[in-house]
Amino acid sequence: MKSGAFSLLKKTGFVPKGITESVFLEKLIDGAEARSGIPKNSAIEKLHQGLHVLSKAKSGAFGKIDEIEININRILNGVDHKATKMPTDIQSFQKKISAEKLSHLAFHLLESAFAEATAGKKALGGNLEVNDLLGYSNMDREQVVE
Repeated sequence: MKSGAFSLLKKTGFVPKGITESVFLEKLIDGAEARSGIPKNSAIEKLHQGLHVLSKAKSGAFGKIDEIEININRILNGVDHKATKMPTDIQSFQKKISAEKLSHLAFHLLESAFAEATAGKKALGGNLEVNDLLGYSNMDREQVVE
């Protein structure tokens, strides 16, 4: 069912064509640091912050997957993730975590961001937030609009 859903997202243009799910999630993680102009207090900001944490984890800023999950949950619950204690052991900073281990967390972030944005769709500006999320997932806005 999950692969069928991802295939549907590719066919509808929400995910760039010719890309696998794992590569898509990895590109989202890797591109998080380069993005700017994210609206504050929005579902897209939570997605962006979470992907930024995953990017740091991939490069070795966190030592254990459970520390990463704590930070992701803090972001999704609206708690400042920077308040979470970072590992102090120097070896934990040098241990890199593969993108494959982080993809389920990236998927969870996407799922939560879209759930929050569509729940707020009834509120003023809800459609705008959904459109911003779609643009975040596929930078080719023409393909998304089409």
